[in-house]
This record gives sequence, structure tokens and C-alpha cells, in this order.
Amino acid sequence: MKLLDRAREIGPAVWLFLLYQNNAELSGDPTWAPVVEARAVTDVEAAGLLRVSASTAVRWRRRLERISVIKTQACRGGGFKIWLRHSDASSTPSGVLAAEQWPEMQSTAVQ
Repeated sequence: MKLLDRAREIGPAVWLFLLYQNNAELSGDPTWAPVVEARAVTDVEAAGLLRVSASTAVRWRRRLERISVIKTQACRGGGFKIWLRHSDASSTPSGVLAAEQWPEMQSTAVQ
């Protein structure tokens, strides 16, 4: 998954995505990483950490699920087990040249 290609789809839910990514762990699965050891996470907890309303956290979680950036499993007692899709694929669009391949450009100072 290339994050830059998904930026428009992720939108403001990027904050929740980054929270999940910061708490994801390598598990040997090449596609999905469990968040907080696959323990239940509530939308209220996420909202509190991000300082947004619970309804905003719900909306962001659903958006991330809809675009397949995360997958969830509802837990008894509330909350969700969350898995984050690995984002280790190159995030550079394929048509962009590496910096060393850029042509020489003259720069001018504008005052």
C-alpha cells in the first residue's frame, strides 16, 4: 500500500491512522500488524488520546475500514481488535525521479 496514493481517501483520519501505526507491532504477517497486541481498543480511548469527539473517532475508524487500511473485530465488552495494513511499500509515486536523476535547474532569488 502506498500511503501517498491513499492520502485523499484517508483525509483527516490520518491522525487515527498514525495513532494506530505508532502502536502497531510486527507479527510475522506480511500484510497486517496487530495494534496494541490485538487487545480491544475503544473509540472513546482513541478519541481521548487524539483530543477529538468519540463520534469523530468512530467516523475516522469506519473510513479507515472502508478503504481497507485497517481491519477490526468487535470484542465483548466493547471496543475492537485492530489490525493495520503494512505501509512499507515505497510511498514515492512511480513516475517521480530520484533526486540524483533530476535535471540541473537554475535558481534565482526573488525579492
